[in-house]
Amino acid sequence: MQTKTRPRFLLYFPLLVATLGSPSTGRAQPAPTKVKKVTALPSQNAVFSDLGNHGVEAPAISNMVAQGIMKPVSVGIFNPDGVVTRGDFATMVQSLYKLGKPSETVSFSDIKSTDPLFSAIQAMAPFMNRQVMCKGCALTTNFSPNAALSREEASIILVRIMGAKNQLQPMTSQELSSFLQSTPDAKNWKPAAAPYFALAIKSGVMPLLGDNTFQPALKLTRADTAVLLDNINRQFIVPIKPPVLVQPK
Repeated sequence: MQTKTRPRFLLYFPLLVATLGSPSTGRAQPAPTKVKKVTALPSQNAVFSDLGNHGVEAPAISNMVAQGIMKPVSVGIFNPDGVVTRGDFATMVQSLYKLGKPSETVSFSDIKSTDPLFSAIQAMAPFMNRQVMCKGCALTTNFSPNAALSREEASIILVRIMGAKNQLQPMTSQELSSFLQSTPDAKNWKPAAAPYFALAIKSGVMPLLGDNTFQPALKLTRADTAVLLDNINRQFIVPIKPPVLVQPK
């Protein structure tokens, strides 16, 4: 007699529902190393000379820089094709969502309390859910602030933050199953991460790429991230104002 087995991603669906709004904490052995200091540069009304091939992303870049959510790499230079590091992203999401200090300090071997990135990393750490990406990821003692950020990491972090702020609601198991079946590369996703990716795509937080695939491991560029965060800011954070009606004279 044959029995039906549930898709692997459905085994993790209750975990997503339970943890979407519940920041997690972690622990690691302290063995601090030096983290490169990021110097804040003037951001208001910045004009960049390296956006010639990024006309589509330029408005989002300008918005994010003007609001102080992203910083130039030097005067007049944004470096749109440069990758975004985990440390960079921590400062961005802390600024975007005004994230405060978590109830419990999360210790990382490569981050000291005196490091400039410490408060931002602490603010983001409860939303990282590293165990979703691999079995041993949650056990690592390093934050690796200079590691390039992937689409999967950004999606999980943002979905967790937005869930905690009641900006997103989990999909039902039926919606999730249907969505994954219709997404070309979903069969290659990590089962525990699939519900997060699906919700990120469906809500517009992390849209599919031009070939209609998600490509979780793809690294985010600074231009990509500006568009991503600007879109979230417009849709979920800044109150949508009704159009002003002008009466004819």
